[in-house]
Amino acid sequence: MVVCLTKASPLETSLGSWNNWARGNPSFVVAMLELQSYLSAGRHDDATRLVGSPLKVPLDTSRYVPQVRFELPQELGGGSLSVDATSVDEGHVATLSETDSSGIYEVRKTRTDGEEEVERFALNVQAKEGDLKKVSAEQLAGRLEGVNYEYHDAQDINYAPQQLAGFNLGLTLLYVLIGVLLAEQALAYACSYHPRAREGRA
Repeated sequence: MVVCLTKASPLETSLGSWNNWARGNPSFVVAMLELQSYLSAGRHDDATRLVGSPLKVPLDTSRYVPQVRFELPQELGGGSLSVDATSVDEGHVATLSETDSSGIYEVRKTRTDGEEEVERFALNVQAKEGDLKKVSAEQLAGRLEGVNYEYHDAQDINYAPQQLAGFNLGLTLLYVLIGVLLAEQALAYACSYHPRAREGRA
């Protein structure tokens, strides 16, 4: 779809004069012809290709060498892999089975005259893998049928935040220090000099 937000005429009208491209500029005619060719060209929907599904490339052996080189995406370590085309009912097909990673797969086909053609195919992960909808207890039980498991709802779990932090040594150390200070005071009093009180005269 193409949206044109300005008129082509450079003449002054009630809408104003917005464009002078068509006045003496030869690129205007070329652009319009290319735009007409683009809009009138046939379109076809590209098939959705998923990760893990074989990538099959039809090959006309009368025009191409019966061998295809696949360029793997960087997620698979890059590199290339040559695959020989096999004969099927519809003709010849080169199949790549190692499609375990999403990305752009390049297909390089060699024509009989030695020229190389490149096609690119995008493989995507299954859209359902990104579904974050919460699974109910009944749905989970149906999927785990025959498996022993325990189901706990987060709102039913009671816990003390102190228990998550482990054993608290703060109070224990405080009591130990208080005991050491009291023992030190008692020892200091016992070891210090205390003169006897003088007896009063009769």
